[in-house]
Amino acid sequence: MAEDILRRLQQIHADMPFSEQIYNETLIIIENKVFIMVGKKLHDFGLISPLRVDGKDFDNEIARELDYDFKALQHQVTDLIPQLIPE
Repeated sequence: MAEDILRRLQQIHADMPFSEQIYNETLIIIENKVFIMVGKKLHDFGLISPLRVDGKDFDNEIARELDYDFKALQHQVTDLIPQLIPE
């Protein structure tokens, strides 16, 4: 993923080297995806957390909106799938 970010930046700046900022941006993307899926940050799993600057911190309102009870939803799906009419 970091290499993809580097390639994208190298399209604009051909001599762009790999840097800590690219590594950090990759961690931010990964942590955002993990947070959406399980509601936890990387440090909750014993991993390095990214340094968030320039307002890239989690928006608490968005986090609340994404705070689903995935087990309850999965149970609901499991109960409702047999009721579907095959077409």
